[in-house]
Amino acid sequence: MNEKNTTIDWKFWRRWVLFSTLGYSGGFGGWLIALILGMLLYTISASGMVVGMALGGAAVGAFVGLMQGEAVRLKAPHADGNTWITVNIVGMAISWAILYGVLKIMDEPLGKLGMWIEKPSDYMILSLLAAGGLWGLVSATIQWYTFQGRIKHAAIWFILNCLCGVVLFVISWFWIWIHYNPYGYRDEFSVLSPIVLSFTSIILWPLAGLLYGMMTGTLLTWLMREPNQPGELNEHALAG
Repeated sequence: MNEKNTTIDWKFWRRWVLFSTLGYSGGFGGWLIALILGMLLYTISASGMVVGMALGGAAVGAFVGLMQGEAVRLKAPHADGNTWITVNIVGMAISWAILYGVLKIMDEPLGKLGMWIEKPSDYMILSLLAAGGLWGLVSATIQWYTFQGRIKHAAIWFILNCLCGVVLFVISWFWIWIHYNPYGYRDEFSVLSPIVLSFTSIILWPLAGLLYGMMTGTLLTWLMREPNQPGELNEHALAG
C-alpha cells in the first residue's frame, strides 16, 4: 500500500526524440560549413580547419538548441532560451574543434601522446571519446541547470549522458573511420575523397540524433518521474 507510484511524461519524450532528430539532422550542413570555411581559412593559417570545424559545430549547436528548446518548454516553460542556445553553440563548437584537433595528430609521427597510442585507430577512438564525452557533459550540465534540479540521481545522469554523447559522435562521424583505415593502411575504398564519404552524414546525423534523442529522452523522463498519487502530489506541493 505504501508503494510509490510515478508517471512518465510520454508527450515530452516524443517531442524530445522528434526535435533531437531534427536538430542533429543539421550536422551535415554544419560539416559543409566547416569544410568550406576551413579550406578558405587554411590558406591563411594552418589552424584554419580547426576554426572551420568550430564554426560548423557552432551552427549545429544553434540548430540543436533551437529544436530541443521546443521540447524543453514542456518541462521548463520559464527557462532562459538565450542561455540554453548559447551553451549548445559553445559546447558543440568546442567538441568539433577537439575532434579535428586530435585527428590532426594522425598526420604526425605516432606516439606523440604517449607509448600507449600505437596505431592510427587509437587516435580516432581518442578523438571520438574526447569530443563525444565533452558534448555529453556540456549538454547534461545545461539540461540540469534548465530543469532546476528536477533531474534525480545526478551521478547516473552525468555519467550516462557522457556515454550518450560518445554514441552520438561515433555514429555521426563514422565515415571518418572509413577514410582513415583503422588498420594503418589505405585501400581503394578508404582513399575516396572525404567530400564523397562525408555525404554519408546525410544519413548518419539524423540516425545519430534519433538514437541520442531516444537514449537521453528515456533517461530524462525516467529521472524526472513525478508522483501520481494525490496525497504525494499535495505533500510535494506543500514542501515546495
